[in-house]
Amino acid sequence: MSLDSFSPMVLSGSRSWFFHNNPSNKKIKKDELLLIDIGTKFEFYCADATRTWYSGNDSKIIRAIEAVDLSKKEAEKSSKINMTGKQISDIALKIIDDLGFGQYSFRKTGLSLGHFVGLKVHDGTSFENETLKKNMVFTIEPGIYIPDKFGIRIEDIKIL
Repeated sequence: MSLDSFSPMVLSGSRSWFFHNNPSNKKIKKDELLLIDIGTKFEFYCADATRTWYSGNDSKIIRAIEAVDLSKKEAEKSSKINMTGKQISDIALKIIDDLGFGQYSFRKTGLSLGHFVGLKVHDGTSFENETLKKNMVFTIEPGIYIPDKFGIRIEDIKIL
């Protein structure tokens, strides 16, 4: 039995913009953006986390990482019982918009801010259509995806 809740993804450089890309033999270059999306299982329950690292000096990439990080922190802080997923998503999206990346946001790419997590890594209904209740487990994973350039996502699980 695998301890992974899904196949891990390691994406670098321009391959990171396509949020669920396939494995390749591409070598990761020095100072290239690196996105890792991993999940595991514990006692039948799933986990899911994504991190993006960058050690280069491209100011657009640095600003985009800062926008995603701030967006995630505000969405986590704002998540309260009886809010809808869409309300939380709108909070995250406003920060990305205000920082100049709205046209490349997770929503413009067709993604949600998050998803529910349980016995499956994507468990339950649409995050944005649901009203949050005590003990719900979900991800918050804003992202910026610039086609053929780079993608950034930072994801953690939140429990109300």
